[in-house]
Amino acid sequence: MNAIPKSVNTTHENIREAQFESIFLEHWSRLYGIIFRVVGDQAEAEDIALETFWRLWTHNPPQKNLGGWLYRVAINLGYNALRSRQRRAVYEERSRPDPDSDPETQIESDEQRSHVQQILKGMPTRDSQLLILKHSGLSYKEIAETLGVSVNSVGSLLLRAEQEFIKRYESNS
Repeated sequence: MNAIPKSVNTTHENIREAQFESIFLEHWSRLYGIIFRVVGDQAEAEDIALETFWRLWTHNPPQKNLGGWLYRVAINLGYNALRSRQRRAVYEERSRPDPDSDPETQIESDEQRSHVQQILKGMPTRDSQLLILKHSGLSYKEIAETLGVSVNSVGSLLLRAEQEFIKRYESNS
């Protein structure tokens, strides 16, 4: 009988779990931050981040650019959530505001976040992804790997995306 001993399977599974935990701990905060910027809701961002890591666990992503794969999956899931939100007649209730914050300031902040999200949704996908990734603290190299573009082109692509965003923001204000 050529069966693999149970102890070998258990060891392999333990190694896989340890690798997954390490990747999770390394990428969770940044991934959550990126998704939150896309969807603007804490609970939804957490759900999407967890879904992203579930896909990591169940799929066989490229090991060479694992961070880029994670960020790309997260952004795509975030955009899918926004599109779903538009199709629904009733929006899910937003997370509750901080009780210590000024209600007027909170309303203004929510309105501005909503306005920015609407502008980003109307922009070409790559442009909005560039802006979200840059404002989430990713380096040009990480942005290039995530979006599959040359590191040398990230600066000019970002500049054009920022100019387009400003033009749309000012025309809609």
